[in-house]
Amino acid sequence: MLQTMKNNENEPVKDAAGKDIAAMQSDANVSVSEDDIRKRAYELYLERGGLYAPPEADWLKAEAELRNEASKKKREENI
Repeated sequence: MLQTMKNNENEPVKDAAGKDIAAMQSDANVSVSEDDIRKRAYELYLERGGLYAPPEADWLKAEAELRNEASKKKREENI
């Protein structure tokens, strides 16, 4: 079971961007389909108006968004 990481003030440990590390680890344990990632990455491309950006950047952002959404939904179901 994932334990919540805490710092000296008993607050969740955050990464450089301020995101809770335990939450990120939880997100990594949720699976999303490649097809869903592909579709979301293409949506990101269209949202940019078709302007160039590295496709890997869209893929990683799409994957992170979908994992975050799935993890949040899973946590809400467990409450």
